[in-house]
Amino acid sequence: MIQKSGIMFLLLMAVVITAGAVDLDREGRDPAYVESIVKRSQKIVDKLELTDTVAAREVTTIIANRYFKLNDIYETRDTKVKLAKETLTGDAKQEAVKAAEAEKDAALYRTHFAFPADLSLYLDAKQIDAVKDGMTYGVVMVTYKATVDM
Repeated sequence: MIQKSGIMFLLLMAVVITAGAVDLDREGRDPAYVESIVKRSQKIVDKLELTDTVAAREVTTIIANRYFKLNDIYETRDTKVKLAKETLTGDAKQEAVKAAEAEKDAALYRTHFAFPADLSLYLDAKQIDAVKDGMTYGVVMVTYKATVDM
């Protein structure tokens, strides 16, 4: 009986661990682009110096997926703007471009909170800020320093 419950526990833990794994959103994407984004994400994670290799892999995947999501949002906007500019004129064109920008902003807002929430499963607040800095090339501190210098 003890052996059965031990086996059941191990199976349950395997399911929980597998269920928690983050899948890389590579479907329909150029393999070279995926590789480039994963490498970029890995550089950010390497600076965190995580000792848990599973957590490091998961965080790398979360960051890469964020890059993919951002790219998808901007590609959708660009496609709509291009179509508007090619097919519409005057006020209709301007309204369509504004609508595409508004849709982009709404999509960014909807995904804005999920990213740090996903990272918080593996990282603390300071590490999450380091990830954001890595993804934006430190733009917050650069802007702050430039403002102070003025």
